[in-house]
Amino acid sequence: MIIQPAKDKLLPHLVVDDFYDKYLLEGVWKELDFYSHTQMQSVHENTTAIIDGKFVGDKMAIPMIDVYTQSGATRSLIFKATDLFKHEDIHNGLKEAFSESPYDLYRYFSITNYSDTLISYYEDKHYYKPHIDSCHFTILIWLYKTPKNFIGGNLNLYTKQNKREPYSSIEIKNNRMVIIPSFYLHGVDELKVIDDSRKDKWGRYAITHFLGYDEKRRQNQ
Repeated sequence: MIIQPAKDKLLPHLVVDDFYDKYLLEGVWKELDFYSHTQMQSVHENTTAIIDGKFVGDKMAIPMIDVYTQSGATRSLIFKATDLFKHEDIHNGLKEAFSESPYDLYRYFSITNYSDTLISYYEDKHYYKPHIDSCHFTILIWLYKTPKNFIGGNLNLYTKQNKREPYSSIEIKNNRMVIIPSFYLHGVDELKVIDDSRKDKWGRYAITHFLGYDEKRRQNQ
């Protein structure tokens, strides 16, 4: 893993390249290939955020809770990989990234005790407009087949003062993970296909883990 803390005072975050090792990456791709051919639902079947009665995004997605029981999830490498969030290097990277924030963001991350997982898939003209997530931290892991067959699809971060122009943009890279506080306003650039003759599920995959803290879960531990 290559840890890259972004110590921006306004919107600090953590970028980790080469997140999955070779073994995990092979297993995760097998899961993604299965889901993308059998399980993915359109925005009309599996609604993204809606603001003022309009869809905020256009993509394919599947909540993993629809696929696995709690015990069955232990058989998924996508779920097992969440153990990597406890890795010392990631925690040290978050400490550094959040060190200049006026909020105690690292402490909140360190006490999270539950997660939900969503797999999203973007192809030509798919996008996700600026939105926030209803959890504490959002972890995004990006994958795509090579050679890369699209442009766009980058993650944009916005401020409350300017919801139209990105404050910063994080380039999509294969096997890159990004951790942001979920209250950050964030969105995804529209994708544009390069070779529209390819039929191999060439698009942008995003494995999103939504982390949170629940006092009731802590008391039951």
